[in-house]
Amino acid sequence: MMSGGMMGGGMMMQTPADITPQKLPDPDSDGAKLVTQYCGQCHIPSAPSAHKATEWPKVVERMNGYMIDQGMLVPDSGKLQIILGYLQKHAG
Repeated sequence: MMSGGMMGGGMMMQTPADITPQKLPDPDSDGAKLVTQYCGQCHIPSAPSAHKATEWPKVVERMNGYMIDQGMLVPDSGKLQIILGYLQKHAG
């Protein structure tokens, strides 16, 4: 596990056991599954409604950069677009 971490919350390198796509909107979608897979590496994925659609690109870019910096599993560009599209579709 890492101490400290981004956004003051202390991010863990283990996937929390209770992350499932079923807890997200449109749980059977590729977007929900990818959000669970990639975002769930460090934290319980945020509800898509946590940000406005216009805010999600910067959040996704920042989190993707963090995963790269940490040597984590990173979505390819196609999967990244699915994730972003899903988050924007269900944004607040």
